[in-house]
Amino acid sequence: MTIKVRELEAKALLRLKSIFAKEREQVIQTEISYLLARALGITRQQLLISRDREVNREVESVFNSYLKRRSEFEPLAYILGEQEFFSLNFKVTKDVLIPRPETELLVEKAIEEIKQKAHIRTVVDVCCGSGAILVSIAKTLNNPNIKYFGLDISAAACEVSRENAKILGVEIEIIESDLLSSLLLNPTYQIEQPALFVSNPPYIPDNEELMLDVQNYEPSLALRGGADGLNLIRRLMEQFSSIVERNPHNILLMEIGRGQSFDVESAARELKLDVLETYLDF
Repeated sequence: MTIKVRELEAKALLRLKSIFAKEREQVIQTEISYLLARALGITRQQLLISRDREVNREVESVFNSYLKRRSEFEPLAYILGEQEFFSLNFKVTKDVLIPRPETELLVEKAIEEIKQKAHIRTVVDVCCGSGAILVSIAKTLNNPNIKYFGLDISAAACEVSRENAKILGVEIEIIESDLLSSLLLNPTYQIEQPALFVSNPPYIPDNEELMLDVQNYEPSLALRGGADGLNLIRRLMEQFSSIVERNPHNILLMEIGRGQSFDVESAARELKLDVLETYLDF
């Protein structure tokens, strides 16, 4: 006995609505469409004209396995194995943080800075994770005269960054590194100066409660930043201050958490770093 696509959708909606009761129905329907299209091996656009299509048991079983994972709060991006960011599709695994729309502001500001300052010839992404920030910058600028370096302490995350760079056709060098340590300690990785540094480091306090899909699935290494969330940010600024001593034209753009700007700016000034501007994302 077969079942139609529209019937599968209806059953899935009832199932997920009972679990994600506070979520808007439209959001749940969108997630279902992604999962169903993936199970059918078609695009979401093709799904719109396929609702009367009959589905065999194999496809239904695959779709139900996706629903089970989502009903256990596994993020949609991990089930699909990809996430859109800055109009590009990035591979994601459980070894990397899922790129968020608000982080696109960091990419936009980095691109603005590079265009305004023609002397910048090196871009370094610290805690690069999936490579979404660095690859988006490189892809948008399409400037062969700029060198790109991605740094991450996780070997698995570095591998995901390399794959995304290859898939999206940009040339970047990914280095396993505890923040800026490899650039500071290893003469092999001397970079051209001045440079633009970007980072979305872990900044969530250790005791802050998170949504289940974040807390149970995304890597703690990429989320937690100590008691006040600022452990890695302070270390990164300390390392960056030594780089600024070599060249005062170096710039660091960094995403931080809600309510952290005062402490971050104070720490920066103690290190004699000029705070140029703080931006609010949406």
